[in-house]
Amino acid sequence: MPIPESIDIPAPPRSLIANLMLATAWTILVGVAAQCVFAALVPLEATQYWACHVRLGVAIGCLLVLLTRLAFLSREHRTVRAWLLGACLLYALQIGLGSIVRAHDAPPAQLLLLFNDALIFALVVVARAKIARQPAVRRIPR
Repeated sequence: MPIPESIDIPAPPRSLIANLMLATAWTILVGVAAQCVFAALVPLEATQYWACHVRLGVAIGCLLVLLTRLAFLSREHRTVRAWLLGACLLYALQIGLGSIVRAHDAPPAQLLLLFNDALIFALVVVARAKIARQPAVRRIPR
């Protein structure tokens, strides 16, 4: 009987709270960094509102976090890639919508941003749930 080259050992699952804390920390860290870069590139007078700076910076940061997460997913997570790619596209839309809200501070534009936020949240939650359902396996070479 041949000896297998590797042994499959299931990786211990992280708790939901640990995952949320890690995702929140990364999002805040990258969001603040992106917001600082955005604030350096675009003067505050051009945007008129500090909230627009923060919102766009966090959206850019979240987009970078999701793209990073997307890059490190394995091939088995094809559906999760699709969900996260959808969230990335919505974040890109969010960045574009920020300029509309700055130009026209009207309730319809604000509602559009809130709806976009809800869609992004739903996509990320579904992707997270799909990742959690699929067992993670580490390969240990002999």
